[in-house]
Amino acid sequence: MKNWYYFLVLLFFSSFALHGQNVYQHFSELKGMEDYNGNTNLLYRINSIQKNTNSEIDSNSIYLFNTTNKTDSLFQLDYGWSDIFFDGYSRNVIGFDFWERDPRKFIVCGVDGYSEPNPIVDRFDKMNLFKLGMGGINFIGISRQNDSLVYCTFWNNQLFKSTTGGMTWNTVSNFNAISLSPYNDKILFTSGGNKLIKTTDGGLTQSIVDSIPLDIYRQDQLFYDKDTNYIYSAVTYYLDHRVYKLLVSHNSGNAPWQEKFTSTLPIYLSVDNSTAGSVYLATGKNIYQSTDFGNTFNLFKSFDRKLVGIYKKPESSKLYAATYNTIYEIDGATVNIIKQIPIDKEIFKFDPLDIGNKWVYKGSFWVPEEQHNFVQSAEIIKDTVMENQQIFKQIRTIGCDAPSGNFVLVFHMKELIR
Repeated sequence: MKNWYYFLVLLFFSSFALHGQNVYQHFSELKGMEDYNGNTNLLYRINSIQKNTNSEIDSNSIYLFNTTNKTDSLFQLDYGWSDIFFDGYSRNVIGFDFWERDPRKFIVCGVDGYSEPNPIVDRFDKMNLFKLGMGGINFIGISRQNDSLVYCTFWNNQLFKSTTGGMTWNTVSNFNAISLSPYNDKILFTSGGNKLIKTTDGGLTQSIVDSIPLDIYRQDQLFYDKDTNYIYSAVTYYLDHRVYKLLVSHNSGNAPWQEKFTSTLPIYLSVDNSTAGSVYLATGKNIYQSTDFGNTFNLFKSFDRKLVGIYKKPESSKLYAATYNTIYEIDGATVNIIKQIPIDKEIFKFDPLDIGNKWVYKGSFWVPEEQHNFVQSAEIIKDTVMENQQIFKQIRTIGCDAPSGNFVLVFHMKELIR
């Protein structure tokens, strides 16, 4: 249950950190898949928050864009609504998978409800397939060896499996699965605390495959190389600040896991499934490429905005990348814009911002059985013109860092959008 609480902590903290302002439409995630015809299907999220005096709407829905026939459609609704009277509703899609490489044959998981959250397991042809009490589903995965076998993780760290394609479910064990191997449907991984844990018998037994001596919380996202010996993990470590690392195992997920890349900004990975050892890594405004299983990286492409996701098309020179408001198709030296969200003019209504401008707002977050209230402030203390002639503001933020609950002092540079 601890992992689910941390998910709620991050969800609520993120929304409260934006208290008092709208967040205009922007891309927040990019993933991709090749369908049975070899067409690239990009799955991206558009995030926005709209506030008024009495209510707030938070949207982070998933859309599907077929790059061959240029069709663009809503894949899954993801949103929340609440008002000052503590009434509301939400639907959060956390994971999804597909049968037969067909974007029309999906299964999704997550949580809906507001004061009483309920688990989501929906197939393309049937909804509400998980009936076990209050909670949510934070992982779902279809076996690549037997497509009737599906695993999911209930929010109290219970692993369930279905042998009927997700129609009915049975308890397996207390194993908070986050990833299923595409090469062996009895191998799953979980992470929690400071450990990465593996099962080789479908969750019946488990063993620690990576651990660090610090007592901190970690989240792993696993990616599997064509060479089945290699597995990559993009890890977020929650210290007094977040640290992002790339870890690599050359032994099918067993120890040792070796640190290959570190960043102060989120890391996004995409593995080229057609070429062993080929992996792309995005962090900040840069994309890097490795052809030797992550041992060395070379700069592949830089952008003028931070990236929120990448996808490498296998058996092709094409790579797709999303920034805050643009999705690009990169093919060698050619870079094309394939989708763009116009920057809302409302963003500029407080521009230029002046030194001394300060915002103070209240917020709260939840840890097991306890609510923590805090006051956070952000103040512009300096501006500067960088070498690229872009104007930046230095902002001092004083507030609470979830999930630790410690108050922190943060200085960061924010680029003015012109």
